[in-house]
Amino acid sequence: MNSSKDKKLVLIMLSVFAVLAVLYAAQYVYSKSTGEIEYEYALKYTQEEKLSVKGFAVRDENRVKDGKNISVLLKESDKVYVPVLSDSANVGKNDVIALTFSSEDEAEGYLESVSLQSQLDDLQNLKSQGNLNYVNVVYLNSSIYSSVDSYIDAINKSDLSSLDESVSSFITKVSTKQIATGSGFDIDSRIKELKKELKAAKKSFEKGGEVKSSYSGYFVSNVDGYEAVKSYEEVKDKKVSVNEGSKLINAEKSITENAFGKIIAQHTWYFVFDTSITDASVIKTGYYVTVDFPDKSIEDITMKVYNVSELNGDTITVTLQCTAMNEELANLRIENAAITVKDYKGYRISSDAIVENEEGIKGVNVVLGNFVKFTPVEILYYGEDYVIADKYVVYKEDDKGNKVIDEEATGKYRSLNLYDKIIVKGMHIEDGMLIG
Repeated sequence: MNSSKDKKLVLIMLSVFAVLAVLYAAQYVYSKSTGEIEYEYALKYTQEEKLSVKGFAVRDENRVKDGKNISVLLKESDKVYVPVLSDSANVGKNDVIALTFSSEDEAEGYLESVSLQSQLDDLQNLKSQGNLNYVNVVYLNSSIYSSVDSYIDAINKSDLSSLDESVSSFITKVSTKQIATGSGFDIDSRIKELKKELKAAKKSFEKGGEVKSSYSGYFVSNVDGYEAVKSYEEVKDKKVSVNEGSKLINAEKSITENAFGKIIAQHTWYFVFDTSITDASVIKTGYYVTVDFPDKSIEDITMKVYNVSELNGDTITVTLQCTAMNEELANLRIENAAITVKDYKGYRISSDAIVENEEGIKGVNVVLGNFVKFTPVEILYYGEDYVIADKYVVYKEDDKGNKVIDEEATGKYRSLNLYDKIIVKGMHIEDGMLIG
C-alpha cells in the first residue's frame, strides 16, 4: 500500500518537474530569440512647440503737447538730476520724480545718505525684533546666497536701483547671522556709527530742487530713442500693417542727450513682429500664449494675440498684448522672443519603442508580469528620437453627428498607464509572449 502511494507521489513530482522543464526551456528559447531586452518607464511629459521671432515693444510713451513729447523727461538746466524712483515705479500727477543738485559731489553725497539711511532703518528694525539667537541659520545662509545672486544679476543688467537694494539686503542678512551665531557683532555700536556717517553725508549737500511729473503713469530712467517711432494709439486701434515689425526693428532712433527718464502712461503694452503664415498657423486672435525673452532672462510672460495683419505673400504681422508691467518689461524694446504656441502633454517614449500591430495600430509592448502586452497609443508629437503619446481612443459619430468616444472599440485594448514598463529594444517581441 505504501509502495503504491510512493509510486504515485514520484509520478506527480516527475510531472511537475517536466512542466517546469518545458517552461524553463521555452523561456530560454524566447530569451535567446529576443536577445538583450532594454526597457524604459512611461513618464508624463509636456513638449512645448515654440516660435522664435524678433519684434518691437510699443508702449504709451509718446504723449505730445505743443509739438513736443512730454513723456520724455528733459533736464531744464545744467544741474545734476537724480531720480528718486526705481524703474517701473507707479507715479501720480505732481509726484516728485527727481531731485536736482548743483554738482556731482552733492549728488553723490545725497545718494550716500540714502544708502546709509536704508542700512540704519534695517538695523533699527532688526534690533526691535528682540532675541535673534533662535533665527534659522540654514535659512539665513540660503537668503544670503540669494542676495549675492541678486547683486550679480543687477551688475550684469546695469540695474543701479536693484544694485543698492541687493547690497542693503545683503548687509542686513549678514548682520542678522552675526548676531544669531554670536560672532561678536555689536548692533548698538553699528547703529551709532551709521548715524554719525549719515549726519556727515547730509552736510555734504544742500536739499536739491524737485522735479514733478506732469501726469500719472510709470517712471523709467532709460530713454532709448525709440519712444516716438510708432504711435501707441495706432497699435491699440489695430492699425498695424503687414511687415510693420521689420520696419520698426530697422527704424532710426533719436537720442536726446539731456533726457533723464520718461513716463509710460499705461501698463498695457504691445509686442509687434513679422513671421511666416506657416510658422504662425496656430496663432489666432484672442488666444493667449506664453512668451520668453531669452536675451533678458525673462520667462513665462502671458500675452494675448491682439491682432493679426492681412497676409502678404507668406508674411503676416502679429501684435501681442501684455498687461503686466515691471522693471524688466518696461525696458524691453527690440527683442528676440520665444513664443509657446502649443504644448503637447502625454508620455515621452523612445521612438524605437513604437511598433505596429497587424491592424496597423501604433503602440508599445508593455511587460505585465512575465508576459508582453501590446498597448496602443495616440502619438501627439514626433521629436528627434522620441514621441509624445497619450492613451489610445477610438471616436465615432453619434446619431446627432457629434464626435464621441467609441467605448467598445477603445475597450478592445489596454490603456497605457504611468510607470508602465515599456520594451524599447528586443528581437521578435510578440504580444502575449513569455519573457525572462
